This record gives sequence, C-alpha cells and structure tokens, in this order.
Amino acid sequence: MQLDPGTAALAATTLSLLAPYLQTGAEEFAKSAGKSAFEQVQKLLARIRKQFEPDSEAKENLARFEDKPNRYRAVVEDILREKLSSDAKFAQELRDLLQAMGPTIKVVQELDEVTRVTGLKAKSIKSGDIDIHQTVKKGDDVTGVELDGDIG
Repeated sequence: MQLDPGTAALAATTLSLLAPYLQTGAEEFAKSAGKSAFEQVQKLLARIRKQFEPDSEAKENLARFEDKPNRYRAVVEDILREKLSSDAKFAQELRDLLQAMGPTIKVVQELDEVTRVTGLKAKSIKSGDIDIHQTVKKGDDVTGVELDGDIG
C-alpha cells in the first residue's frame, strides 16, 4: 500500500508532540509547554489509546512507547500510519486536535534595570497561547504584550 505523505507527516507530528510529554512526565511538561498544550497532548494520547484499544499489538506497543518513548517510537509511528491510512475519520480527529493546539509563545525576561522593553510585539494573534513572564527590578515603560491588530 502506497503511504500518503500527509499521513506520514501526521503520524510523525503526533508522536513528536507525545514524546516530550512522555519523557519528562506530565507535571514537568505542563510547566514547560503550558496548560493548554498539556491538555491538548493529553487529549491526543487519549484518542490514540482509544483507537489502539481493540488491536492487542498496537495497544501493547503504545504501552511500551509510553514507558520508553525513544525505544518504541518507530514501531508506534508505523502502527499509527497504518491506522491513519485506513481510517479517514481518525486521521481528521488527530488533525483537528493538532490544529486546536495552535502555536505557543513563551517569553521570559528577568531584568535588573530597563527602559522601554516589550515582551512581545505582534501585528495580530490568530490562535494559540502567549505566556509572558517579566521580572524587572527597576524599569520605565515596560510592556508585556503589544498588538497592532486583532486577536482571533
């Protein structure tokens, strides 16, 4: 069976998001990636578990991947590609979950003394999360986010 490049990319993208979550643990992932990304990755993993449940080989390898993501990633990616190729609804559900994640922008600024500093300046934000953390000991004209356009 000829594999659609989009399906291969979807499987690879999905596992590239799950691997850090599994490697670092839920709490550490939530700290570094943010609450929204954490929740979306949990949904992604839950949806894959549901799809793999009736297939003992897929279910067993997913459990191994969850325990040792680096070792079992290729096997699970291969199984995931097969499942995505044979189930258009499942593929669309994963695409929708990935799309809902949107981009995440995290800015951390720890400054002693500043004048005119902005954490993020953008024309507009269509989707995603912005997390700005600024610690300023002495500052003048400090801005977290400056948008020239719309949100959403």
